[in-house]
Amino acid sequence: MKQQKFFGIILIFCVLVTLAGCASTSTFDGSRVKNEDSYQLDIKTMNCTDTHTLELEQGDTLKIQFETENGNLSMKITAPDGTELYQGDGTVKEFTVEAPMDGAYPIVVVGQKAKGSIHIDVERVPEAVELEGTQELVAVTLTVDDLVGPWHLAEDEKDNSTAIEAIPGAMEFGSSMEITSDGHISWYIGADGGTGTYSLSGDILSADMTNDFDESSMKMEFTAEKTDDGTFLYTEYKGLLLCWSQGEGETGKGGDDEAELGYPGADVVELVNLRGDTTTVYKLADGTYMDRIERCFTYNGTDTWTDEDGVEWNAAAK
Repeated sequence: MKQQKFFGIILIFCVLVTLAGCASTSTFDGSRVKNEDSYQLDIKTMNCTDTHTLELEQGDTLKIQFETENGNLSMKITAPDGTELYQGDGTVKEFTVEAPMDGAYPIVVVGQKAKGSIHIDVERVPEAVELEGTQELVAVTLTVDDLVGPWHLAEDEKDNSTAIEAIPGAMEFGSSMEITSDGHISWYIGADGGTGTYSLSGDILSADMTNDFDESSMKMEFTAEKTDDGTFLYTEYKGLLLCWSQGEGETGKGGDDEAELGYPGADVVELVNLRGDTTTVYKLADGTYMDRIERCFTYNGTDTWTDEDGVEWNAAAK
């Protein structure tokens, strides 16, 4: 019995000595950095436990470099709800851990005759940036009915002005776009443009089109945006970001809505004659029409046109 008590006292003494050793700085030889954005241990010798707590927000990422050179070195990272996010010995030397929720994340490092390094840096989720200006963007939920009708290039848009100056015929013939309820879309800027069909998903209008000039295929996407000033469609074309605004707008240099509305007929029409020839014509500010090869057409009403050679053309069936 006395021997058992003696060995019990010796055991308690050894545990106390061990705990006292871990609490002593003599069991850690190296450098430590602990702050709100990092936890770094460069260890020459470690024979104790070290801890640090990081306050994280959901989506923050811990970028970790962990290397064990000698002895045993282990680390455990726990989420605020007690979930274990990582526990290991540095077998994988570089990895990341993403915070699943807001709160305090305890990190516990245990060394036994260890040499190595642990570097943990916090990569914060970027804060939302408030848009300048007074216009409030509205979440776009569009239907086809919201888009049907004529569109024009918005004024005071830098890339729109560049397109008007760079695309042949744009200054003379202007620009226009038409979206119909039966899934068709057509647009032109001077001598450039296309016709085709579209589909709508959320705020994205996707169009499969044919270039009117060289008949090449074009896939275009228009992104809708609603502001206090109306609805706009943005698309990239030839390296330019074009902005289309709902309504007739100006269609040529010096043209205006009132002058154009005085003439009947659609802005853009695909025509066919009795021989099966087809062409696309565009209404000018004086009410006449012209196609890509600069043939002039006169609108006769009831979907018929006559070209400069007296040949009659009809609107092609869609």
